[in-house]
Amino acid sequence: MNMRLRPVLILSLAMMASPAVAQAPSPEAITAAKSLLEKMKFGDQFKRNFPQTMERFKPLFVQNRVDMLEKYNAMLPLALEALNNRIPAVVDAVAVVYAKNYSLSELNELSKFYDTPLGQRTLAVGPKISQESSLATQAIGKEVIGGAFRRVQEEKLKKLQPPPSPTEAQKLRNSL
Repeated sequence: MNMRLRPVLILSLAMMASPAVAQAPSPEAITAAKSLLEKMKFGDQFKRNFPQTMERFKPLFVQNRVDMLEKYNAMLPLALEALNNRIPAVVDAVAVVYAKNYSLSELNELSKFYDTPLGQRTLAVGPKISQESSLATQAIGKEVIGGAFRRVQEEKLKKLQPPPSPTEAQKLRNSL
């Protein structure tokens, strides 16, 4: 190999192996994403869903303690008020996420879609579908977690039981 080309080859290979640096979305893409989020009424949906989200996290905060329940109940209205003041910041942050994941033309196509009758229907039934889907997946999750918990408990019980006596073990082998 030509010694002069070797550094170029090494540098080229290193550049291909290194992870690509994500480019910041263009201002046009961010503006299109904000417009899309406005059509989707994202801020209103977020504001509407936040209390439900907080309710799901309530057991983590409270942990069956009366004093924590009182603190949680005192904190919740303050958090909701603070959230209402921060909705524009939430929308801005989510617009950047959309702009990073969709091209400007894709954002414009999505926006056009939400202007169609099907797009309007999607927006109208979206929250209901989301809520029902969440309930359905929670029910399945509870079943799965419950089954796994029962198996762990059964394994613990097996470990606590004394091993069978040699005669019982012989009887088990003979029965197989």
